[in-house]
Amino acid sequence: MNINEKQTSKKVSNFMRSTINNLLNFTGNHLSDLKKPIACDIPNVDKDDPALKEYFYYLSVLDCIQKALANMTDPYKSIFMKRYIDKLTDEQVALKTNFSKTTVGRYAGYGAVEFSQRFIYYQRINHVSPVIDLIAYNK
Repeated sequence: MNINEKQTSKKVSNFMRSTINNLLNFTGNHLSDLKKPIACDIPNVDKDDPALKEYFYYLSVLDCIQKALANMTDPYKSIFMKRYIDKLTDEQVALKTNFSKTTVGRYAGYGAVEFSQRFIYYQRINHVSPVIDLIAYNK
């Protein structure tokens, strides 16, 4: 199946602009924390507690997001980080990267696809369940 870049970009944008805030708030992390590995040191906890299961799931998802971001290729990584982590507008990203606004938009779409593929990859190799799939496919 072919990836629908436009729909994938919309799903990634929605995830990065809203859903991620819920994950960060629940775990007590901040958007800037995604620029470095996320660690959790809570010894001797009841891992069967539903609230803790949810907490560890969210931490696992955030860890996968961080790994996906860290392993993206430039210039897509740079544009993606400026857009979603630094929360810059496309005009501001264009000024900082010396790309045109059109190029920033195009590269942002490519970056969204790359992020979504890497994100699902890291969820699968780290056995995160349920998997959050941000990829939209053409029918």
